[in-house]
Amino acid sequence: VAAVAALDAEMDRLTRDGAFTGEGASLVRLAAAVAAFEHMKENLSDLVTRLAEIRAARDV
Repeated sequence: VAAVAALDAEMDRLTRDGAFTGEGASLVRLAAAVAAFEHMKENLSDLVTRLAEIRAARDV
């Protein structure tokens, strides 16, 4: 969550500074969103693995 907020803040700063104009800004935001969702997917996958490990340890 903190990484996504930091990315969003940096995108806002770059936009204010004029680094992105027109369609380029939309594409960068889309790429950032895709990266954020990929990161969340990895985190959820890790969570599923950890929960499975905990359940397996309880069954022993």
